[in-house]
Amino acid sequence: MSWEEFWELCKTWIEENAIAIIIAFLFLVVGIFVIKLIMLIIKRAFNRNKKMEKITISFFTSVIKIVLYILLLLIVSQMIGIPIAGFVSLLSIVGLAISLAIQDTLANLFNGLILVSTKPFKTGEYVQIGDEEGKVLSINTMTTTLLTVDNKEVIIPNSTVAKEEIINYDRTGERRLDLKFDVAYSSDIKKVKEVILNVIKSDGRVYLDKQIVVAIDSFNDSSITFVSKCWCDSEDYWDLKYLFNELIFNEFKKNNISIPFDQLEVRLLNDEIKSPIDETPLQTRVEKVRSVKKDNNFITKIEQKVEPKKRRAKKK
Repeated sequence: MSWEEFWELCKTWIEENAIAIIIAFLFLVVGIFVIKLIMLIIKRAFNRNKKMEKITISFFTSVIKIVLYILLLLIVSQMIGIPIAGFVSLLSIVGLAISLAIQDTLANLFNGLILVSTKPFKTGEYVQIGDEEGKVLSINTMTTTLLTVDNKEVIIPNSTVAKEEIINYDRTGERRLDLKFDVAYSSDIKKVKEVILNVIKSDGRVYLDKQIVVAIDSFNDSSITFVSKCWCDSEDYWDLKYLFNELIFNEFKKNNISIPFDQLEVRLLNDEIKSPIDETPLQTRVEKVRSVKKDNNFITKIEQKVEPKKRRAKKK
């Protein structure tokens, strides 16, 4: 078929179906307006439900919007005489091809919905996902972002999160602090337990109404390992861990409790190896000039503008 024949065929079809095309076009315009109105109502209804996460609302509104537009397209096609059966078949083939091409993306999407619905963790909680652990910054459609204790952002695909073991340290708000200490075999066991127990009980962040355990954990080649277990708020876990290690070490020295160490046999060799010494002094400290970060928070900017006006009004 030549281009002229195709054009004549199109003109004939348009002339024969002019009224149907005009009606279908008007229906399309009205349908788009109705879909936008329906989506506005649905979004408002979802936003009123405070239990639904933003990712869930975004997913369901997107799916509903796509379904409504597909239905509108099928109705308009039927009105202008285009066979729906062939169009549906073509649409299914295209959909299958797209789904195969983005199967990893779809896996992340649906796993993200599973995470939101099952809620193994929430934003702000401290969790461990596989080998990574940190505070949950965000749960997005495709990824979950953690902030580690050394201030690094770790972005994990939701499909990986769903496969890994998840440990939530903040869900109950309380956490058990377990510490271990090695002492010499010649140490007074009762004294060791007393020292550790006194340090633990001296801090008001430790729960006294929950069991505090100080006991022998194991016997090693050159030391006895003591274990202590106490309960605290999740937010105090790391501060207490480092503080107790330091305080108990200091108390051991006060009470002459020996901490054994590995012993090595050292042999003095006759051939001395002399390495050159660099006598260059340390460089003088020069402070780094850091640019002041601008606050892009819209609410903060408004407050900064309103605050001076309030002060001037009070003076008047």
